[in-house]
Amino acid sequence: MTLQDLDKMHGQPPLEMNAKITVQAKPHNVALMGGAREVGGAAPSTGGKVKRNDLIREIMKSKGMSLPEASKHIKENKLY
Repeated sequence: MTLQDLDKMHGQPPLEMNAKITVQAKPHNVALMGGAREVGGAAPSTGGKVKRNDLIREIMKSKGMSLPEASKHIKENKLY
C-alpha cells in the first residue's frame, strides 16, 4: 500500500482492519437474576405470579372479561 492508495481511501480503514466482530452481550447482574438464561428469554417467574396469571386467564375466558376487568374481579372478590 502506498501513500497514494491511502489518499484515495477517504478515511476508510485498510481492508485488513475491516473485520466483523460479533459480541454476545450478557447482563452484568446474572447472579442476581437467578443464574444464566438464554438470550432473549424471559426472567424466571415466581410461583405466586404464575398462579395469579393462570387465574386471570381462566376468568377472562369463562366470563369474557378484559384483563383489567378480570384483575379487578379477583381483587374485589378476594380470589387471590
